[in-house]
Order: sequence, then C-alpha cells, then structure tokens
Amino acid sequence: MIKINEDKMKDTATKMADLRKRNQDLRDNLETLFDNISNALQCETGNEIKFMGKDRFTKRIFEYLRNKEYKT
Repeated sequence: MIKINEDKMKDTATKMADLRKRNQDLRDNLETLFDNISNALQCETGNEIKFMGKDRFTKRIFEYLRNKEYKT
C-alpha cells in the first residue's frame, strides 16, 4: 500500500507553481533585455539581435538551466 503525504504534495505543488512563475519572469526579463538592446542599436545590427539573437539566446539559457537541474 502506498501512503501519500498530502502536506508534502501541497508543498511541492506550491514550489512548482513558484518555479514556473520565476521561469516566466526570467524569460520576460530576457526578452525585455533583448528588446532594449535592439532599441539602443537602431540599425541593421539591432534588427538582427531582435529577430535572431533573442530566440537563440533564450533557448540556450533555458536548455542550460534544464540540464543543470537534471544533473543536481
């Protein structure tokens, strides 16, 4: 028979919800950072950062964070 600790389950669910919010906040902050950089570089280079760099950079950051979580 498996016994589930309801308090631990609720605590874990709360922590997961907090983690999801923190991850979304990080993603939003990174997107704002790239938007600010591209606005500061109002030229062809700024447009390249805006359209190409943001997606590549944020994808790599989140892949790194995801891999780091699995290794710890």
